[in-house]
Amino acid sequence: MNLQKETKELVFESVSTPETIQTVAQLAIPIWREQFTPIIGQAQVAYMLEAWQSPSAIEQQIQEGTQYFLVREPQEYIGYLAWIPHIDQTGKISKFYLLHTYHGCGYAVRMMQFLESLAIDANVKSLWLQVNRHNHRAIAFYKKCGFQRVRDRLEEIAPGYFIDDHVMEKRMQQREGQHAENTSHMV
Repeated sequence: MNLQKETKELVFESVSTPETIQTVAQLAIPIWREQFTPIIGQAQVAYMLEAWQSPSAIEQQIQEGTQYFLVREPQEYIGYLAWIPHIDQTGKISKFYLLHTYHGCGYAVRMMQFLESLAIDANVKSLWLQVNRHNHRAIAFYKKCGFQRVRDRLEEIAPGYFIDDHVMEKRMQQREGQHAENTSHMV
């Protein structure tokens, strides 16, 4: 596949049907294996995929208020996002994943712009996320987007499996009548 640096139109598709949930779960497998196996190992990746990114886990998260979106070029799914708006006017970016083939094409910036637009529309004052402290490329991207590290989190999620994350936050700029520039659309 020959990718050019210019970005095509992205479509953000709300995830709510068994088919779209299955598509997210299928996208998660290659993304998580490639991104996280070198950091946390194959066994923990397999555990986390089953616990957090299986169709049943995604369905449960959606029922509890997480909003998932598939990201696609007009004809091909290339990633997915999830966020949780909270009543305290904060929002958690729960998932922010793009197939490795599409890294460096400007899509992640457009994905972040989409999330920020959702946050502004929901009157969210700050967005926060967790990122593995060894995921240096993602940390650099989040810093470029204006996120700052506010604390660290080390937690055992299952016997022998840990999350070792930076918690990062970005204060949102609320502009009346003006949203983050976004040439993409949602279906």
